[in-house]
Amino acid sequence: MKKIFNFFFIFFLITATYAQEFKVVLADYKPYSWMSKNKIATGIEIDILKEAIEKRMGIPVSIKIQPWKRAQESVKAGIFDAFIAVPNPKRKSYTKINTEFLLIGEFPFLQMQIILKLKK
Repeated sequence: MKKIFNFFFIFFLITATYAQEFKVVLADYKPYSWMSKNKIATGIEIDILKEAIEKRMGIPVSIKIQPWKRAQESVKAGIFDAFIAVPNPKRKSYTKINTEFLLIGEFPFLQMQIILKLKK
């Protein structure tokens, strides 16, 4: 019973942290992410993020497309909560890297890591 309570308590804390909106910024990089003619964020990364975070975790997601350098600076400044990238020492200095890869089917070349901004 205690384990079940702990699980729900931790789940509640995670959900409460991002109950308002989880803000993600991505680069304009087809076919992974880009802005459609209708000004809608489109691509494989968007589909995966919406499925994993909105549908499965129940946390609203807002996704914006920006030039890559501006996207990284926006996360560093705390304007956005996350971006998707290959970790490097500079990004590790101001973010927290998830340890699990997001995979699509049997295609390991489509591995993604979400990089989260550290809350101070």
